Amino acid sequence: MLVIILLWIFCFSYAQERVIIQNRGDHYHVETYNIPEYKPSKQKLQKKYHKKKHKRKEKYYLSKEKGKVFHRPHCKFAKKIKKKVRFKTRSKAVKSGLRPCRVCKP
Repeated sequence: MLVIILLWIFCFSYAQERVIIQNRGDHYHVETYNIPEYKPSKQKLQKKYHKKKHKRKEKYYLSKEKGKVFHRPHCKFAKKIKKKVRFKTRSKAVKSGLRPCRVCKP
């Protein structure tokens, strides 16, 4: 009977609050508390919906001399390249058999 009552309390109140049931030897301890609803701030909502996705055209793209990937000039991997090859356009880099970098996504 006690188990049925505890299950009823748990099922009834699960949607509105959390229920903690602890077995303390000779009795059960039932504790409930409300879960605050998550409401994002107005600033986060504005950033989310007003974020502009723009593709910036670069003046050039970089690749290694014998590499298989091309990068934007500001990419962290492009900065590490020692023997750089420049491409004026993205299409020229793709036509030469290179794939775009997965980090800077040119």
